[in-house]
Amino acid sequence: MEERMNLQRARETYETVCRAMENAEWKFEKDDDSLEVSLGMNGDAFPMRCVYRIDKERKVFGLYIPLPFDIPEDRRIHLCLAANLINWQLADGSFECSPIKDGILFRVTQCYDGCTVSIDQVQYMILIACHTVDEYGVRLKDLAEGNLELDGFVESLAQ
Repeated sequence: MEERMNLQRARETYETVCRAMENAEWKFEKDDDSLEVSLGMNGDAFPMRCVYRIDKERKVFGLYIPLPFDIPEDRRIHLCLAANLINWQLADGSFECSPIKDGILFRVTQCYDGCTVSIDQVQYMILIACHTVDEYGVRLKDLAEGNLELDGFVESLAQ
């Protein structure tokens, strides 16, 4: 019974995400089996691939935006430190980076257990995520490519 309720809540959240995309007239792709919605957004610096995922086990849904550049192995620790510094300044969402894996992403997650997810909430998530990636993405890319050193990145955060 509880598992069926969890699935029902997950599907309701998924349907709200789809309605939010339709109401904003954003082009998107959806996967009814995996409860995933993806769309492309044009950022100020680069295009963004945005993916909403519904996690019925943990009763959360999240928006994930992988940044579209590679991180050389010798720069990964720099990006991890930079992500941590940025995260201290953010109210919603976080950058995730691993010293072991290539890549960095931004994510915003919300719990849907015991509440009703609104279209406004879904649209807010994507707007704040895209704004945050626009705000920090170029500097993170420059850091990954060696065009900016960590001390310069830290100074840029203070401005």
